[in-house]
Amino acid sequence: SRRVVRSLPALEGALGDDNSEMQLRTNLFVSLLGVAVVTAYVPLAPSAKSPSLRSGGCASLSTFVPSRQPRHASTPLGMVASISTGEPRQVIDSTERKKDNPAPDAFFYDYPRLCYHADAAFHATLTDLYKELLPSGEETRCLDMMSSWVSHYPTDLSWGRVDGLGLNREELSKNPQLDFYEVRDLNNEPSLPYDDACIDAVTCALSCQYLQQPEAVFADVGRVLKPGGVAIMSFSNRMFPSKATYAWKRRGEGDRLGLVADFFRSSGAFEEPEIIDKSTPLHVLSYWSASLLGVQLTGDPFYAVVARRKKV
Repeated sequence: SRRVVRSLPALEGALGDDNSEMQLRTNLFVSLLGVAVVTAYVPLAPSAKSPSLRSGGCASLSTFVPSRQPRHASTPLGMVASISTGEPRQVIDSTERKKDNPAPDAFFYDYPRLCYHADAAFHATLTDLYKELLPSGEETRCLDMMSSWVSHYPTDLSWGRVDGLGLNREELSKNPQLDFYEVRDLNNEPSLPYDDACIDAVTCALSCQYLQQPEAVFADVGRVLKPGGVAIMSFSNRMFPSKATYAWKRRGEGDRLGLVADFFRSSGAFEEPEIIDKSTPLHVLSYWSASLLGVQLTGDPFYAVVARRKKV
């Protein structure tokens, strides 16, 4: 079962007027510090170890929802749709696809946001992962999906062509790593404007939380990838809350990893995904200290789900 953390104003009202806001925040922080210390010594529920893909070559903080479910829960492979049907299995229901702000995404992203959406440590980890997993060379073609003014690709590698899809033309035009770009709203049109099996690698950073038809998008990622091609989906605990789907906001951070892995599984086009979780109990404590006291104790947690296109 899940427990939803109530808002600070509600707690203030329950405790009365004698407690100052700072005292209340301090008390809550000290309590959470004790919880975090205990949590650090409580083993997580076991989960199946995903096969490693590394030997194969080629906004605001989120609402934290504590979960007692095993982290990285996976869907039985028997439930995965056959790739031959061309119809991905639905992972989330119609309610989970909704957002607090139902206006078209084109309105929300109409003006450029030339800023970073995670900290420097997150970006460095992402670049290192790309350097490890992305194929390179003159014959290699990459797609940065839901891109912006930065892609965080390694600067000491080169590719024959890097395409970008995003929602803001000015942001895309300022991205020095893109050779070609196109403005495309994947919630309005959940398909990729590329031929079958023409791309070697697809990346998507800090954006999975906004997809309202993720099964269709991930299935099309499988369509455009060459056999053996790699897809890398990374995220942290930051988001634009009004534009993130309920499927994302109602899950804890570990469960979001399992959710993205299920998006890959839903099409039947990918090998078993690899889950990368570089979070620690200190990240949980840091979230609460930043929320209650305005003090961030450590950087943003790094999560990624990586999968390869089946070769047959």
